[in-house]
Amino acid sequence: MFERIKRIIALVRKEISVKIHDPRALVIIFAIPIMIIVVINLSGIQPKPPSGGSSGGQVRGGDDWAVIGVINMDVANVDNYTLEYIETLERVLEEKYGDAGEVWQYDPTNVEWLASIDDHSYAHPDAQEDLFNKQIVGYCVLPDGFSFNLSIHEPVTIIMIYDGSEFKTQDVFYNNMQNATFTFKTEQSLFMDEIIPSVEYRYFEEVEDISNEILTPALISILTIVTAIGLTEQSIVGDEPLRRLLLTPSSKLEVLCAKTFTYNVFSFIQIMILQSLSLLVFNGNTRLDFWALIMLLQLGANTGCLTGMLISAIAKNRLQADQISMISIFAIMIIVLLDISIGPPNVNDWVNFPQTLFYGYFAVVFKAWNFTLVFQGYYIRLILVGIVQFIMIWIILLRKKGDI
Repeated sequence: MFERIKRIIALVRKEISVKIHDPRALVIIFAIPIMIIVVINLSGIQPKPPSGGSSGGQVRGGDDWAVIGVINMDVANVDNYTLEYIETLERVLEEKYGDAGEVWQYDPTNVEWLASIDDHSYAHPDAQEDLFNKQIVGYCVLPDGFSFNLSIHEPVTIIMIYDGSEFKTQDVFYNNMQNATFTFKTEQSLFMDEIIPSVEYRYFEEVEDISNEILTPALISILTIVTAIGLTEQSIVGDEPLRRLLLTPSSKLEVLCAKTFTYNVFSFIQIMILQSLSLLVFNGNTRLDFWALIMLLQLGANTGCLTGMLISAIAKNRLQADQISMISIFAIMIIVLLDISIGPPNVNDWVNFPQTLFYGYFAVVFKAWNFTLVFQGYYIRLILVGIVQFIMIWIILLRKKGDI
């Protein structure tokens, strides 16, 4: 066991020595983070911390459960329409999610009218807090006169408010609200379009251009994985020193462990440079859990490193490795920028690691998620993807029977 550890350490030293004398690797490690910050700074993309709320709590909303908030401003409740609507929403959620589908009602006297935005915008401190903490997928406001207008078949507007930075729960909220509205209208024989949805979104930071807030995590996520692939896509194929090493007592598993560790060290250096420069350029983010973000990016970089090594293990020569890498990089860019899913939601959540890193970065930087929440939502997925990739590379190397 001790001899194996000594061999792994020797292999790590060999990999470090090779990379620090490789101009291409030095550019990727040190120049790329600086270029990223320059691009972000010149484009005016400046991530800002959330302006309120906390980051604790359990995520409530998805394929298995959904919690929707209701603020009932209609005190008249003519013909019992208002309470019937709330009960219909509760029944729809219960039928779909069982005990995991709930309706939370908030005190209507604690609502503020945001006339500075438009004539139909409301904000409720408790609902806003729960929305920020992902305790609810959204909340609706039943305005004063809701039941009266329905009783005389006049149109009425339901204000539906969701978190604009939570892409996955937006559909959950909207679809369940629409389902409840359709069911209610059918049961109450309201065949005309009396109930009109007014959809609003909330962001928990000052946003001048939401495209900037999307572009930042997309850019960081893509380059974190792509640069890791660039470091490792030539790490196995055609590596003459590696061929000689395999003639020694060093096993393929030891070589793989050494390479994985070494490239993760280089990725960590790159990530630290990137995030340190970010704090300096953007004057810091006091609500940001810095080490939660570092761990997230490191796990994302690990999947990138292992992707590059997997490509290198599959490729027959260096040219083929470059070609496969270019295709992989292009696919990652398309997946992140166009938010493309890979298969059903349950499969996509565990397989689509570029998208996982994108959503994770968004949650930490723009929603101030702490280490615990990010671990539950994103760390585990990236760790499992890395383990699967590592095993696949090992199996491929074993099947090569000594040839690399």
